Amino acid sequence: VLAVELVAATRGIELREGLEPAPATRAVLAAVRRAGVEGPGEDRYLAPDLAVAEAFVRSGKLIEAVESVTGSLI
Repeated sequence: VLAVELVAATRGIELREGLEPAPATRAVLAAVRRAGVEGPGEDRYLAPDLAVAEAFVRSGKLIEAVESVTGSLI
């Protein structure tokens, strides 16, 4: 569920022209793209992006990206 939300949110942010995300959100966007989740583009099957996003969340890299800006969340 988190992977689906992550993919949907990153696409929504990138599709909204002129929207400037907060620093932690920008860090997550950059990390997700580096991990291999593709951004908006032509219609395609999303299963590969969702699999990469799931691995990204499970690996802890989502938390790492946020904490690189905010400091420890715990």
